[in-house]
Formats: sequence, C-alpha cells, structure tokens
Amino acid sequence: MKVVPIVILTMIFLSGCKSIEEACINGRCFNLEVAETPEERQIGLMQHSNLDADGGMWFIFENDGRHSIWMKNMNFPIDIIWIDSNYNAVDIKRNAEPCRDDCEVYSPKSDAKYVLEVNANSNINIGDNVEIK
Repeated sequence: MKVVPIVILTMIFLSGCKSIEEACINGRCFNLEVAETPEERQIGLMQHSNLDADGGMWFIFENDGRHSIWMKNMNFPIDIIWIDSNYNAVDIKRNAEPCRDDCEVYSPKSDAKYVLEVNANSNINIGDNVEIK
C-alpha cells in the first residue's frame, strides 16, 4: 500500500518536468497554453474571447515541417510565429485576422517544429531566439 503514494508522486513529478509554461523573446515573456495533440492544435485559440496581454499558445508538432495555421472561428487578431527546433523564429504572419468561412491558410516559408500564437503587434522578428521555461 505504501507503493501507491510513491508512484503517484513520481508521476506528478515526471509530468511536471515536461511542462512548458513560459516563452521569453527579447526580454518579453508569455504565459503559455500548450497544444500538442492533433485535437488541441485544431482547436487552438478558437474558444477564447481574448488573450491576456502576456498570454500565448504554444503548438508542438512531432516533426519539423511547414505546418499550416488558420484563423477559423477566432475572435481577435494574432501574430503567428513559426519556430524551428533550435528555438529561432523562422517566419511570422503578423496581424492574422479572424474569419468564419473560406479562411486563408497560413504556411511558413521554412520548416518549423513549433508555433507560437500571441496577440497581434507583438514586435517579434524572424531570427529572434525563444527561451522556453
């Protein structure tokens, strides 16, 4: 019976080690929600009425690639930042506007493993390094 609490504590500890909570770029930090499953990535920020000034969503993909993003059923404009496996911004779609029907699909010019979505006008630039905490 004493094994169960140790197993539970170990699981909690190990799951905490993998969590991504914050991304910092040029001294500005964003509190993150993480989307790593296909379902979470598809929904993204759709169900949000707004995003805190220091909020963001971090998309994790299994492989590097030209992962596309759309703005279907969004409620506010965002900047979409594609980030490579070295945590450098490789492409940005600034001020992507929400849409309801016939939505444009945005794809990066370079391969990326991650996508960061933040409020529009973020002042993040291609080549900026992202520190994950």
